[in-house]
Amino acid sequence: MKGKKTFIQLTDAQRQALQEGYRNGSKGRFRRRCHMLLLSDKGKTIAEIMDLLEVSRPSIHTCFNLYQASGIDGLQRSKGGGRPPIIKVDNPVEIERIKKIVADHPQQLKEALPIIEQEFGITPSKQTLIRFLKKTAARTSDSEP
Repeated sequence: MKGKKTFIQLTDAQRQALQEGYRNGSKGRFRRRCHMLLLSDKGKTIAEIMDLLEVSRPSIHTCFNLYQASGIDGLQRSKGGGRPPIIKVDNPVEIERIKKIVADHPQQLKEALPIIEQEFGITPSKQTLIRFLKKTAARTSDSEP
């Protein structure tokens, strides 16, 4: 027994916006979601879309639901995913203080970690501190003339 066929019917303006997103979208996931909707508008079944794009049925239904709820903006990845950073790079005073602590112990980062933990109330690992220093070094070298 076959279920009801699900298709997305688009207006000309919606179709044009999705075609633009499919051609010029900056993220692969966004382009693929636009493509799913365009294929559905052309009359392709979910099974055909699954075969063409090699995606799962829930992925297609999620895409359809996001589009119906929020339009083309719903196809973009939402903010807030992933773990928040242990050491934030948005406070220049803290950045400079951490760099100063590390400069006082340049060859022994393990000695700098307890000081950072005491002053800022965070417990970064040695590897986290190294990544932070590389990230802030790249930012300062980009901003210098």
